[in-house]
Amino acid sequence: MAKPSKKQSLLGQVQSNQKKRTSTTKNRRPSPQQIAAMKAQQTAQAQQAQTATDNDRPKGKSKWIALAVIGILFVVLPKPQLITYEKL
Repeated sequence: MAKPSKKQSLLGQVQSNQKKRTSTTKNRRPSPQQIAAMKAQQTAQAQQAQTATDNDRPKGKSKWIALAVIGILFVVLPKPQLITYEKL
């Protein structure tokens, strides 16, 4: 009588006979406290997003004003010229 050989696959990919457990956390409903916390968090994020968009507008406008002032100064102020000396 010959002994039955065990099947092996490459790189340790052996099928296990154990059943996988299903996650019970997916099936649970959140408690009312968790729901209230999630709603509060969402409203806080919405308020932060709104204030962030309101704060961006003046910064962009002041940026363009500063660039305009620097451009005007560049055009108006005299440019340095090369000074050359000649022997008398």
